Amino acid sequence: MRHRFPNGQLYANLPGYDPGQPSQPEQLLDRFLRALGVPASAIPPDLDDRETVYRSRLTDRRILVVLHNAATVRQVRGAR
Repeated sequence: MRHRFPNGQLYANLPGYDPGQPSQPEQLLDRFLRALGVPASAIPPDLDDRETVYRSRLTDRRILVVLHNAATVRQVRGAR
């Protein structure tokens, strides 16, 4: 399947069923933005702004995003 996503793959274990706290959307977007080449100093602190930068980085790219071990749909959607 790798050939279908020539611009890369992003993977995150959301630990929805593991002990402890699930990953927060801010943390996940921080990791993904860094993996997409955004310098830490350019990552906005606000979740909405991080989402905007993330979407702009994915525009016109074929990237596979795998969110593993989610407990709920809300966890995947990043509900606040």
